[in-house]
Amino acid sequence: MFCESEMFVCRGGRIAAAFALVCLCAGIAWGASGTGAAPAAVETPVFDPPGGVYANELSVKLSCKTRGATIYYTTDGGEPTTNSTVYTGPIKVSENTRLKARAFAAERPASDIGAAVYVLLDDDLRDFSSNLPLVVLNTFGALLVDDYKRPAYMTILAPQKGRTRLEGKPHFQGLADVELRGSTSRRYPKRSMGFVLRDETTHSDRDFGLLGMPPESHWVLYAPYSDKSLIRDVLAYDLWAAMGHYSVRSRYVEMFVCRQAKRLSRENYVGVYVLLEKIRRGPNRVNIAKLGPDDNSEPTISGGYIIKKDRLDRNDNPFTTSLGHTLGIEYPKGEKLTAAQKQWINRWFNEFEAALMGPDYADPAKGYARYIDVDSFIDYYWIVEMPKTIDGFAYSMFMQKDRNGKLAISAIWDWNFSFGNANYNGGDETDGWYWPNLGPEHYPWYGRLFTDPNFKQKHIDRWAELRRGVFATSNLMARIDAYTNLLHEAQAREFERWPRLGRYVWANADADWPNTTYAGTIQYMKNFLRLRLKWIDSQFTPAPELGASDGAVPRDFMLPIKSEHPVYYTLDGTDPRLPGGGVNPAAIEYKEPVKITGPVKVFARARKDDQWSAPAKATLTIGRRH
Repeated sequence: MFCESEMFVCRGGRIAAAFALVCLCAGIAWGASGTGAAPAAVETPVFDPPGGVYANELSVKLSCKTRGATIYYTTDGGEPTTNSTVYTGPIKVSENTRLKARAFAAERPASDIGAAVYVLLDDDLRDFSSNLPLVVLNTFGALLVDDYKRPAYMTILAPQKGRTRLEGKPHFQGLADVELRGSTSRRYPKRSMGFVLRDETTHSDRDFGLLGMPPESHWVLYAPYSDKSLIRDVLAYDLWAAMGHYSVRSRYVEMFVCRQAKRLSRENYVGVYVLLEKIRRGPNRVNIAKLGPDDNSEPTISGGYIIKKDRLDRNDNPFTTSLGHTLGIEYPKGEKLTAAQKQWINRWFNEFEAALMGPDYADPAKGYARYIDVDSFIDYYWIVEMPKTIDGFAYSMFMQKDRNGKLAISAIWDWNFSFGNANYNGGDETDGWYWPNLGPEHYPWYGRLFTDPNFKQKHIDRWAELRRGVFATSNLMARIDAYTNLLHEAQAREFERWPRLGRYVWANADADWPNTTYAGTIQYMKNFLRLRLKWIDSQFTPAPELGASDGAVPRDFMLPIKSEHPVYYTLDGTDPRLPGGGVNPAAIEYKEPVKITGPVKVFARARKDDQWSAPAKATLTIGRRH
């Protein structure tokens, strides 16, 4: 007898093909009503009490809402089957335990796997608390290694009324595939980790909004070690966001890693970590078009891509541009990238570089501006040069190209060797630009871009704008103070666990590493930053000072303009500097205070030799000030 059947997919992605085949071949209706609908799966077992961190041993009860279901469970991390232990009564938990359960009932698909991890506290942690969230990672015997994900269980506890205690209901608990990560940081004893949240039943990616960040499955736990301030990366990420770009979100946490211990103790404490978003394509991260395997012709093949300049491996699909820059493709990753897509993006970069090096390179329609988001390239220059980031331009440089869009600098990454925390390539010197320390292969495209006087002027203007806001000295110092106050309590435990204050850690600056206190290393960072800002300011012709700001002035008000250098201005808001650097014929050279007889838009620049200052602007109306 020949019998055909279809594949029926039930809740949770499981396939009930075998049961469908038996029913159809036996002439039994599939579904209770005989309509062909698949029967509902058995309800997932419920754990009482739920997984979490507990001070004392407990008895866990399992239940299932599906009448007649039998619950099977394991305590060794294995997947429950009908060969596992049958639940008949409360399960005693007296040590760290991963409890998994699944319910089965006749002629119905089995339930999803329910899982709960119970962390039992040793006496030395019963009174532990922090102002930061806490992360407990249980590997249950697995040794974490580089670049190879191992299953582990993560418990995250969030502050309640300003304090986080280990006991209590977790903010998150679940399965995660965890690996050690890092490049030069592998030399340090404290290691960073990457992890992917997984569904317990299907092992597919599981999105979750950790500690208030948007839901996603891929995350990083960054371990600051050489950076004894603990804040350089996070500070840079915050500044990049404040400059108007997507930047990885972050949360400080204190972390425990338990591999084989039966109970969690202070010996499992591993210090201050930063929970970070991993750079990935997505609506809440790098928000570019999704590029699939069928997108092999224009316009869809034009994006989106995430490109990186970094240390690369084969999985990065490296390619070399016509100017000799070797780049990797972060998205689509590995085998998900088609040959046509790799060829297209390589060809696109060659076209961009041809325009950049061509005779019309400065033409807004024909040159480099047709291919790149100029503002993002200028902002990246400043987020590298302002704190003197030693890995900038050469490594961890991420770019994005959306569908039918221009190339833009994407999220920044790995800013630990910044703000004076490097004793090579001038990283600890407040004077001097960083970029001359790099060869042309590590300084992509900027050498040519800066030969365009309009690009150069735009970067000067942007520096002045940043110094009035995001890079204002007072703003930067306030951000540093906010983070050091947040970490005041946890940093003491960090340096007790990893004692390194007053000791050299590669590549600490000579003026910093002898500091024996956290306050001392923070003060070094502040001093470096103040001097660095002062030096950069000194490299440009100062903008003129207007004798009035936006608002009302009396009729016939005499507007003074102060500068040590010749000043050119207009009253209609047009730039006194022409594209290319010449003087606008409509501009007026300042000789004496300007009489304001009606509404005006003052636009002034100082000029020293051939260098123009950043602009000074004011919109003035006639009337009395209030």
